[in-house]
Amino acid sequence: MNVFPQPVFAPDDPPSPAPAPADPAPAPADPAPADPAPADPASASDPASAADPSLLGDPDPAPAAPAVPQTWPEDWRQQMAGDDEKVMRQLERTKSPADLAKRLIDTQAKLAESVKPLTVDADSSDEEVAAYREAVGIPDDIADYDVKFSENTQPTEQDNTLLGSFRERAHAENVPPAQAQKMLDWYEEITEAAAQDRAENASTFRAETTVSLKEEWGGEYASNLNAVKTYLESQMSEEARADLVQKPFADGTYLGDNPHFLRMMASIATDQLGPNAIFAGDVHKVSGDLEARKNELLALRGSKDKDERAKYKSDEVQKELSTIYDKLGRIKARA
Repeated sequence: MNVFPQPVFAPDDPPSPAPAPADPAPAPADPAPADPAPADPASASDPASAADPSLLGDPDPAPAAPAVPQTWPEDWRQQMAGDDEKVMRQLERTKSPADLAKRLIDTQAKLAESVKPLTVDADSSDEEVAAYREAVGIPDDIADYDVKFSENTQPTEQDNTLLGSFRERAHAENVPPAQAQKMLDWYEEITEAAAQDRAENASTFRAETTVSLKEEWGGEYASNLNAVKTYLESQMSEEARADLVQKPFADGTYLGDNPHFLRMMASIATDQLGPNAIFAGDVHKVSGDLEARKNELLALRGSKDKDERAKYKSDEVQKELSTIYDKLGRIKARA
């Protein structure tokens, strides 16, 4: 067998082929899939964000600032200031309406503190009291403390005593004269109204008593009142009588106008003075009224009506007849 030498430029023998790999081991069974993690909204919307960018690619843009909800319109300053340039310049220094509200509250607090009214109390120093009294017009001398009754008032002695006491107390308690005068004016108003009420009560009470006693006494009304006056004069001094019958009660009425008192005193006076109790009044009218009433009662005795005859015998009618005979006798004795 001839062996031909290979040329020098022939390629080397090719490498032996690599042995075939062995059969790979079977892959393990897939485990049960776990609950997927919540997807990142940004990743879902931007696929490129799932992988790092290339070294030559553009870097990630800066994250956008969260959106702030719009509370006030952008032109709130213009809306507030309108055409006022001064107001606009002030608002330009303010960041927001909320800051403006805070500035307003702070300003109001400072103003309230600066205009706090002057006051004095038990802890005030003598200098503070003196400054207050000078500021509100309280004089040092009470004689210059101008607090008085109005010209239309006619004060009683008791009123003047009360006024003096009030002025002393108000002056000592640092009450400004104007305020003290208002208090006194109020006192005058209520006392005047009360006096008017008492006067009306007295007038009404006297009128009611007059009507009642005139109906009851008839023509003897004047003589009975005069008998009461005469009897009181014989028993009491003028001052004592005034204290008894002319001093008003709290409601303004007088004992001298009380019908119960006058009836009692008329009975006492006529019993004590006898015939001399009749000093005034129309004697003839009184006598005529008594005679008419006597005849009216006596007519019951001869009435055909048994009820009227029974009434004549009653204690009430017999007592009235006895009184009539007594009065007629006193009138006859006086004549």
